[in-house]
Formats: sequence, structure tokens, C-alpha cells
Amino acid sequence: MNFFTFQLNIKHYALYIFLGVLLLPTATLKLVYATADVATPSPENTALIFDLDGVVLKKPAILGPLYKHKMALAKAAISLTLWANVITLLSHRSAGGQYQALFKQEHPELVTLVDEIMQSKEPMQETVALIKELAAAGYSLHIASNMDENDFKFFEQKYPELFSLFKVKKLIAYSSKPQEKPVKKPDHAYFKQLLEELGKKGEKKEHLIFIDDLAKNAAAAEQAGGEEGLSSIIFQDSTQVRQELQERQILKN
Repeated sequence: MNFFTFQLNIKHYALYIFLGVLLLPTATLKLVYATADVATPSPENTALIFDLDGVVLKKPAILGPLYKHKMALAKAAISLTLWANVITLLSHRSAGGQYQALFKQEHPELVTLVDEIMQSKEPMQETVALIKELAAAGYSLHIASNMDENDFKFFEQKYPELFSLFKVKKLIAYSSKPQEKPVKKPDHAYFKQLLEELGKKGEKKEHLIFIDDLAKNAAAAEQAGGEEGLSSIIFQDSTQVRQELQERQILKN
């Protein structure tokens, strides 16, 4: 390296240092402003959205009712018409209420079986305690479930104190056209509809936290609504959810 090259390199380094000193305050200010834009979660800017089955309500007891009504089930099982209708409902991703309607029409002996399975879904007391704590702290609470309206009304009437804590109640959305599949989780359209309903009712907060026991639903929620503040927690149990809410500064330790 000759003397001329050495002097040139020194000038370049000096220029880089000068530019760095000049631009550092601007970069620092941008970082401060960006940090300030992300407000700490509070009841004023945060809402929580709960799935029902497996989060608020226990998974249904199936084996007991199936054994109890095994004769009626065996009788219905040989019906080709029943299986054809069930396959049609499955292909259209139907919800529980449509199966109940089918059984009432074709096999009324199965109605009691279906009712007993549905009624076995009781509130999970640890989750209920968490929900009440969040409500008492002033947070807006909502529901996002694939349950249909008939089933939902059953639980809403059976547990009025619990369900009165929720404001927006997003359920499965059926089309007026029978050939069209209903909109349900994990469809991105479902979460777009959820965000629209929250917006219409003035409940679209800066932070929207969706709690569901299925990873595919949690992932779809973030993909569909991440840019609008929708994040998710995969429910394992109420203790784990509580810890995550504490980490997000929504609940106190």
C-alpha cells in the first residue's frame, strides 16, 4: 500500500464516521418513535377473543352416551339413507345443529344421544375464573367459535352469567345457497368477518388476542389479521394461558 492509497483510505473512514455520527440521532429517534407507537396492552386498547369447545367448554363425553344408546345407534347404523346424509353434511363442513336436524327427521331415536353428548360440555372452571378476572379488570371479551346458533343459544341460556361477559359472538356462518360451504375456522374469511364485526360494534382494539386450542386456527388468525393487530395463544390449559397473558402485561404476576 503506497502513501496515496493510505491517505485515500483514511479519508473514506473519516467520511463514514462523520456520516455515522450525523445519522445516529435520526436512527435513534425513529427507534424511539417506533417503540412509542406500540402501546402497552390495557383495557382501553386490548380485547381477548375466546374459542368455546376445548377452551371455555369441556370436550364432550362421547363414550358413555354411545354405550348407553348402543341399540339405537346399531339400528341407525344400517340405514344407507342416514350415511348418505351424513356424508353430505361432512362434505359441506356442517356444524352440530344440522346433524341434530337430520337425526330428528330421519332417526328420532338418536336425538337423545346427540343431546346428551352436547349437554356434557360443561364450562371449564379454571378458564371461567380467568375470564371473570379479565372482565373485572375491564377488558373486552368476545367469542370466535365454529358452534352454530342453535347450539350456542342452548349454552347461552344454560350459563347466562358466563355468556353475558362476552360482547361480540362470532359463530359459523352459513350461506343462503345450500351448495356453498359455511365459513368457519380456520378459513381466513372467517377471521376477516370477525374483524369486520368487531369494527362495526366499536370493539376493534389495537391488540386483539385470540385464544384457541387448535394450532391451525391460531395460525390462520394471525395470517388473516396479523396486520390489524390480531395475535393468538394456543390453549393448553388455563395456567399456561394465564402465564402468557402475564408475559404480555395483560395480567399482573
